[in-house]
Amino acid sequence: MEHQQIVTAFQKLESLAQGFQKTKLHIDSVFALPRGTAHSWAAEDALAHVRWMAHRGVFYADNEQLTKAQRWLSFGQGVLWAHGAGSINTFRRANMPPGEIFRP
Repeated sequence: MEHQQIVTAFQKLESLAQGFQKTKLHIDSVFALPRGTAHSWAAEDALAHVRWMAHRGVFYADNEQLTKAQRWLSFGQGVLWAHGAGSINTFRRANMPPGEIFRP
């Protein structure tokens, strides 16, 4: 994906998570859980974190860290899909080059 495609996809990601405050989950809270323990975060926490990631992902794209930006985009899209906030086709459209015809 090119820079502008990534930025546009992050903007779509953030719009799908709108309504949730941008919140960074602290890595210490993730690694503090015993191995094999399911996390106890609510969907709202996950979606708020994705919204923060979308905002931060644009920074990575703007600073030519496209691989990291794409990784964050993919993760965010997966979380939104898992929580029913977007469909696979929604994300396929968001990731398509401009002018390409969508064929589901």
